[in-house]
Amino acid sequence: MENQFNINGWPNRNVCIALYPELESWLWVNRQHLHDILDWQSEHNIYEWLETNGHQLRGNKPERPKEAFEAALKKQKRPRSSSLFSDLAQKASYQNCTDPSFNKFLNSIKGWFIR
Repeated sequence: MENQFNINGWPNRNVCIALYPELESWLWVNRQHLHDILDWQSEHNIYEWLETNGHQLRGNKPERPKEAFEAALKKQKRPRSSSLFSDLAQKASYQNCTDPSFNKFLNSIKGWFIR
């Protein structure tokens, strides 16, 4: 698709990105924020706990982030609420994001608007 845009007169002014829109995916970027929001007091960090409870990890995120977050909420006896997501979003940063699609998006925006 990018090549077609380039050929048709839009060279270096386009980017084609497919973002995987799973909300819970970004929750796993910062372990400390997650521990703070969930009031995680376990002797094991949340990633260790997930692995010992059958959740597969892929890099620094659970393979099924939504289900992993729900399991952590259940362990902590916390209801799922928009305030949890709001608290996490206020502390979230894209600085340590490892998602290739998001990083391509971010680098494209920086290239277009930051000179």
